Amino acid sequence: MIRLGVHIRFLSTIRAENPGATLDREGTVMLAHRASGGKALLAELDPDRVSRLFGGREAARLPARDRPSLSALHRELAAVRSRGFATNEEQTERNVLAVGMTI
Repeated sequence: MIRLGVHIRFLSTIRAENPGATLDREGTVMLAHRASGGKALLAELDPDRVSRLFGGREAARLPARDRPSLSALHRELAAVRSRGFATNEEQTERNVLAVGMTI
C-alpha cells in the first residue's frame, strides 16, 4: 500500500485461501489511521507532519466521526514505533484483526 495524504491505497493483496478471508483489496482506499499498514506508514512520519496532515484541510473535509483525536493518534503511533508493527482491531471491517508493518 501507499499513503495518499490521510488515506492509503492498496496496490496489491495476497488473499488467504480460507473461505472466511477478507476480500481482495487491490485499489481500495481507506483512512490511514484505521488500517494497520496505514498506521505503520504514519508512524514513519515525523509527529509534526502527522499533526499537519490530520489537522489540515484534507482531514477537515472528513466527517467528524472519521477524524482521529490527534493526542490519541500520536500515542498510538508512538506505540507502533516502539514495538515495530501496527494493529487494527475491527477498525476497517467487522470481525477483521490485522497486523501491519513497513518493509
